[in-house]
Amino acid sequence: MNILLAEDEKAMSMAISAVLTHSGYTVDTVQNGAEAVEAAAQKPYDCLIFDIMMPIKDGVTALSEIRQSFLRQNQKSMTVSWD
Repeated sequence: MNILLAEDEKAMSMAISAVLTHSGYTVDTVQNGAEAVEAAAQKPYDCLIFDIMMPIKDGVTALSEIRQSFLRQNQKSMTVSWD
């Protein structure tokens, strides 16, 4: 399963990515919502995990844009926020 993880906090991104990779998933990481939208346009993902509060473009906006752009694709998505 290919997962796109968008998280601006480097330590959190590394921890989540390590757990998911150890569990057998393939994980691509980006640092903000704009990068997430770009990454999702370049490669199909089975799961999207986004922080809600990120610089440049927040996770909710990025997810909304991806859903609009890829409405015809059968992608699963999930928004996750850490405070």
